[in-house]
Amino acid sequence: MPQTSLEHHLRVWFGLSTTKNQPQPSASQHPIRLASSDASSAVSYTPLPGLTLRQALQSLDNSLRESLIERFGQFMAQLHERGVYFRSLHLGNVLLMEDGEFGLIDIADLRIYPSPLRNALRQRNLRHMQRYPQDRAWLFETHFEQLAKGYASVASPGATAKIREHVLALASTAA
Repeated sequence: MPQTSLEHHLRVWFGLSTTKNQPQPSASQHPIRLASSDASSAVSYTPLPGLTLRQALQSLDNSLRESLIERFGQFMAQLHERGVYFRSLHLGNVLLMEDGEFGLIDIADLRIYPSPLRNALRQRNLRHMQRYPQDRAWLFETHFEQLAKGYASVASPGATAKIREHVLALASTAA
């Protein structure tokens, strides 16, 4: 069964082989290194090439921006449906890489659950993105239908309905 890009990247990030008999990367080749001593922790990773999604969206016209936001909706739903909770999800921590794929940076607080994320964690991601004025304007005001369309193409109908309900409730309290 072919892997999605997200599955491939998660396997590479966490040192899981994607091919039988493929050697595991050495510590010097591994893109992420975690360290903890004396109750402190640090993350060191090789920077990914690309622009933040916020930077990429700033340089696009409206129709290309809509297309990219729809793709971001799909990516966010892939994360949620696969149990990946990235607490710091916002357009400054998502890269549009040179190959057109999305990548995540600043991942010290990323957690992987064995099942799709519960609605409370999905909604927490949305609230976090709304803290950034430009992200809020693009994702939840100007291009919300494109974000929701991308999300709905991957996520369950129930999860999509909850996301839509949550965003509409946040919009009514902000008004």
